[in-house]
Parts: sequence; C-alpha cells; structure tokens
Amino acid sequence: MQSLASKHRANVEAGQSVPATTPRKSGDLMQVALDTDRIKLKHIRSKKRKAEVKAEMIGKYADYLTSVINSNQTAHNEILVTLCIWTLDAQQYRYFIHLAEFALKHGMRAPEGFSRSLPEVLSEELSDRVNQSGNPETLLGYLQQIETLTNGTDRVDQVTAKLYKALGLALLPTDQAAALEAFRVSLDHGGRVKRHINRLSKEG
Repeated sequence: MQSLASKHRANVEAGQSVPATTPRKSGDLMQVALDTDRIKLKHIRSKKRKAEVKAEMIGKYADYLTSVINSNQTAHNEILVTLCIWTLDAQQYRYFIHLAEFALKHGMRAPEGFSRSLPEVLSEELSDRVNQSGNPETLLGYLQQIETLTNGTDRVDQVTAKLYKALGLALLPTDQAAALEAFRVSLDHGGRVKRHINRLSKEG
C-alpha cells in the first residue's frame, strides 16, 4: 500500500493538489502527534534507528502538510519545519526541498531546539549529510537548490563554509573548475578545504 508521504510526493511531482482544507482541530491534533513522536525519539539512542523511526512517522503528517501548503498558510508552522528536517534523516530529499521552499518563502523559524535561523539550519543539515556521504555527487541538485533558496540570507561563516565544501565535493566528479571555485568560497569562510584546493590547483 502506498504511504501517505509517497502519495504526497507523487502529487507534488505530478503538479496535482489535494483539497486545501486545514481545520484548526487538524492542526491541533497534528501538534499533539508531533509532541508524542518527539518524546518517543528522545528515548532512542541509535541515530540510525532514529532515522528509521522518523521515516515511519512522516507519513501520518503528509495530508496535513499538503493542506497547509495548498491553502498557503504563511504563519510559522512548527510541524512543517520539524518534518522538513526529518525528511533529511529519512533521505527523502525531494520532499525536503518542497517543504524547505515553502518554509523559507514565508520566513518561518527553525524548529524548536535549534539556535540558528531556518536558512542556516537547512543549509547546515543538508551540507553535513553531503560531507559525510560516500556519493556526494548524487545530492548536487538538492544542494544547488538550497544554495539558491538561502542565497543572500545572513548565515554564519561556519554554515557557508560547510555549504560550499559540500558543493565542491558534489561537483568534483563532473566539474573540477566549479568544484575549485566552491572550495575557494568555503576557504574564504574558514572551511578546511586546503588539501582539495591544492590537489585541484596542481592537476589544473
């Protein structure tokens, strides 16, 4: 059986929508569900298991999130921004970009527990996953979209350094000139990328 999250992503990719009805009661119920799920996750020590559980949890929120987006609700939505981060843990990157774009467009805050702004959190969370990935090139498109969505926002240097290091690693297999440029931006913001720059400069 197709999960709610799968149906939601399929609708998004097909340009389809669901009825834009979001009763207040529905939002309240989803907030209760989110609070309950957060408590469950706090009791899981394994990061791998946490990611698996988040992937299982995401589906219950899909119809609600679709209705929020379709009805263009502009107020901060803690459920939406939290699930945006969870989609990264679940490696649902298209869904992540879809939620991130809406949240950033409407100036939402970062989820509870994060001290940085939402543009910083989204940039850093995705960059960390790319920098730890064995195949960073597979996430290049998502990185470029986040860079575009957060470009011009006030990010701390550490986040910018991580983002451009991730872009450099993702570009490396296909465009070494662009990778070198990204690494240089990262270096300018304090990134530890000198060995990448030195190697590419010698090869060039």
